[in-house]
Amino acid sequence: MIEVKPMQRRVMQPAFSVLALLFCTAMSAQSNRNSTFHVSGTVMLFGSPIGGERVVFEGPLQKSVDADGTGRYDADLPLGVWKVAVTTSSASGITEGDRLSHPRVFRVTEPMNLILDLYVNGVGCGGVVIATPDGRPPTPQQVEAKNEACQGRVFFPLPSDEGVPFEVVIGGRNHQLCSFQHDPAACEREFGTFNLLTVYADKVGFVRFPNGGLLEAKGHVVVQNGSRGYRKDSVRFLINDGQAFEAY
Repeated sequence: MIEVKPMQRRVMQPAFSVLALLFCTAMSAQSNRNSTFHVSGTVMLFGSPIGGERVVFEGPLQKSVDADGTGRYDADLPLGVWKVAVTTSSASGITEGDRLSHPRVFRVTEPMNLILDLYVNGVGCGGVVIATPDGRPPTPQQVEAKNEACQGRVFFPLPSDEGVPFEVVIGGRNHQLCSFQHDPAACEREFGTFNLLTVYADKVGFVRFPNGGLLEAKGHVVVQNGSRGYRKDSVRFLINDGQAFEAY
């Protein structure tokens, strides 16, 4: 019979503790990878990247990151329903006075490398003014609505059956006004977004149905749907209950 001396036991115990710590650390890292996703994209203004803005996420927690000089941003977030917007550099949240873009709502249910481009609201509208009934200054909502119309952006709220406030956004349709202030080549393209889906094309449109709708893109189409990206001559997506299904 072999006797284990006290000194031997003292040596074995720390070794076991180190192995247990390494195992727990590995399991924790695996758990984090299974419950988070990576999101990146570019902040855009009239079809061109714009750098130096802040991107704020609100969902299971709040997080903000700064876009670099080329407009690119990235963040790691837990799975769930999120609202994201471009804001002023001093903003701590997505409030009406601080945000520079219309908030985008999306939901991620599994780990992925998600790509989401974000679109800063333009300022000014070629001399167009808002006439109010009593001559008072227009409200921030009225100014934003004017700027959105000048940019050719329209919104179609389409919440999911669970009440998540998704919406279809079609933008870049006012090509002429855009080309007065920006690179005409950048103003030729249109875009459409819904949840994780983004499409760029020569022409993008949306037809609403009672329980959803059809988003259609034609001409040099670029699709980014979650972590999957591809190109086509034309594409159609059926929108229903918070999801976009490609229609063949």
